[in-house]
Amino acid sequence: MLVVNGRWVEDGGLCTIVNVYAPNLVALRGDLWEILQALVKQVTTERVCIVGDFNTIREVNERVGRAITSDRNEMARFNNFIEGCDLVEIPLVGRKFTWYRPDGTCKSKLDRLLVNSNWLKKWPDVILKGGR
Repeated sequence: MLVVNGRWVEDGGLCTIVNVYAPNLVALRGDLWEILQALVKQVTTERVCIVGDFNTIREVNERVGRAITSDRNEMARFNNFIEGCDLVEIPLVGRKFTWYRPDGTCKSKLDRLLVNSNWLKKWPDVILKGGR
């Protein structure tokens, strides 16, 4: 996790941007959600953005080619983190999934852009664009 705090030159607004690469192990991701939630609660900047590879899904339809049953608790914990921080997920456009197994048998949406309401007020048309 990389945390950058700064001032947006254009208007002087204070921003925090967090880049995340979540662990592959479910048990360690739970710790990350707690750390991130504590960080967001103590941030004094008005605009918050958390972006990166969260290595988990929010909904069943975000994974194809692998059983979902073991992911339900993880999905709930991840969604609780997002809601507990009052974050909004910016829509991904251009593709539905962000990770693909090389043989094409499995695909998931693991990468996300989460922002707070002040970020959206400043940049209401922000999108996350997937390439390929």
